[in-house]
Amino acid sequence: MPTTKQLVSILEKLKKEAGELEAKSVVFEMGESEKINTIVQNTGSDQLLDYQNKLEEIWRKQENERTHSPAPEERKIVLAEQYRSMFFLPLLLTESWLPLRGTHEKYQRINRGIRISSSCDSYANGAPIGIPSGLLARRILLTLVSKSVIDKTPVIDVGSVSELLRDSGLVKSGKQVRRIQKTLFQLFMVNVKIWGTTSIHNGQMFEEMGLDVEETKQEKFSFIPKRVVFRDKFYKDVIEGKSYPFLTEDILKANGALEHDILLWLLNRQVKISKKSAEFLGYGLLFHQFGQPNQSFKHFKSDFKKVVRVIREKYERKLEVHKNGLLLYNMPSRVPAKQERELKRFR
Repeated sequence: MPTTKQLVSILEKLKKEAGELEAKSVVFEMGESEKINTIVQNTGSDQLLDYQNKLEEIWRKQENERTHSPAPEERKIVLAEQYRSMFFLPLLLTESWLPLRGTHEKYQRINRGIRISSSCDSYANGAPIGIPSGLLARRILLTLVSKSVIDKTPVIDVGSVSELLRDSGLVKSGKQVRRIQKTLFQLFMVNVKIWGTTSIHNGQMFEEMGLDVEETKQEKFSFIPKRVVFRDKFYKDVIEGKSYPFLTEDILKANGALEHDILLWLLNRQVKISKKSAEFLGYGLLFHQFGQPNQSFKHFKSDFKKVVRVIREKYERKLEVHKNGLLLYNMPSRVPAKQERELKRFR
């Protein structure tokens, strides 16, 4: 593996030849003769196409396996105790597709050839309900998807707000319960469109949620959902057979929405880098994935670099923060190999 000094030297030469690297991706590959080869991608288009092709290939393979497999038994699968320490989330929903904070009526994320657009509905008085945002929305959706994957059904028995809070790693309080109720309502009402070269999903994520909304000026939410049901199309096109495991202890360490999103991205991205390679990603590319509406590129770089440095220390990730971008190295999956093999039946 080349040293950091060698890679930085190569980046400096590339900058002279190819211009600024902030809007570029550079892959370093070690050849058999120990020569370091570089692949410079001027835009994300090459990566987007590769990503889309790989995604479609995985889905075709999974669909073929399901077609030629015997019908599953009509019973609830109970996850072994060691797997209760894991969350599951589809690759598509790790793309930082929810806002970091605030109330939004529309929100869009374009990354790796996949476009995810979200829009909110309105209350009876015409006021926008808002798109769910922040760490709370991410934890709740992650918990619901995980329950759906483990039980292999779009129907999730929630039990109570307290149970959902506990499974999401959140602290119970009167204020938190009200927040989780409103976030559940926003998740239920948000319209999501996901497409690449073709449409993957268009519409709401959920079919049913037991709730009651009090029509008051304070917009109070009075409900304890007993069960939540994903729409059949969303479950089949986005969740079923397409979810990946993450260690609960990793996910629950994240202290904010941006830290959560970057961590999920790194846990996926660094596994795919060859052990003999390294990858440089310019902040221009990362801005499209993690930047927020009305956020300047300068402020994005500052915030992003601070969070990445926190993640590097907290999770011991092998990466370097440079002026124009990140240098990523291969890291093995955090989920033990034996458990990875056994967990394939949940994908």
